[in-house]
Amino acid sequence: MLRNPKWRFIIASALFVLSTLFSMSAALAANEPTGLRNVVLSIYPEYDDPTQIGSPAVLVMLDGQIEGAQLPATIRFLVPVDAIMYSAGSGPRESYVGGPPNRKASGVEGWDEISYDLRTNVFVMEYYARIQTSPNKDFTAEFIPLYPVNTLVAIVQEPREATNFSVQTQSPPVAQRQSVNAEGFSVQRYSYDALAADQPLSFSISYTRTNPLPSREIKGRSNTGLIVAGVIGGVLVVGIAVALLRGRRATPRRNRPRASGRARAGMPPAARPRYCRECGTGLEGSERFCHKCGARQSGK
Repeated sequence: MLRNPKWRFIIASALFVLSTLFSMSAALAANEPTGLRNVVLSIYPEYDDPTQIGSPAVLVMLDGQIEGAQLPATIRFLVPVDAIMYSAGSGPRESYVGGPPNRKASGVEGWDEISYDLRTNVFVMEYYARIQTSPNKDFTAEFIPLYPVNTLVAIVQEPREATNFSVQTQSPPVAQRQSVNAEGFSVQRYSYDALAADQPLSFSISYTRTNPLPSREIKGRSNTGLIVAGVIGGVLVVGIAVALLRGRRATPRRNRPRASGRARAGMPPAARPRYCRECGTGLEGSERFCHKCGARQSGK
């Protein structure tokens, strides 16, 4: 059969096709980022529960950009084996697109590997991991990059109604500060210049919290109270302002100018001021003629 030119052609063509497919698969597999930059790692304990986990959980979000790959590119992340995936796609976050990522066991104990095709140079990934149900929480949130990272900011958010909140990191940041975000949460920010591939970044978090509701729901209830308090406060301020204004209007004004040429009611005739009927000059006593213009005055 191999001596038949027709079969030799068919076999050669098949081998060529298989070789081409293998090469394309290898090229696609190799089209991964050489690094990540401007990465934001957000760690939100007990923030919300969109997946209806039904128990306390920490939300971990990852945003950033890739380097050294043409699009579309394959990107990979490590997530805890018990992680509940929520999103993974091409960003930015406000308009990201994507679907469930591929998931398999990794070579790192306790971690799975997820992967998906990236259509933009911005990646978005987030998952939930369960934490203790007891009031005293003590857990570690960790990020293990599979690529070198150029600049990273880690944000750890404090849950509402938490006490004795503490964050410890094994990798000292180049900068650290505490602030309040747009939702009114207290957050700790840790800045890093660079991370090597496979270099773990760990945050040990502990606090006490008895309220089982997610912090986001507590904010909603708190807003209602704030609105009511604001309305009551506004009414009180307006009432006080009106009262002060009325009080000022009721207070007699001092040193009011006297109306010239007109007697003030309620005063005896002898005490009433007199003015010249011609020039308006004030008269003294019972002057019958104006001492200025000489005009005769009526009366005594």
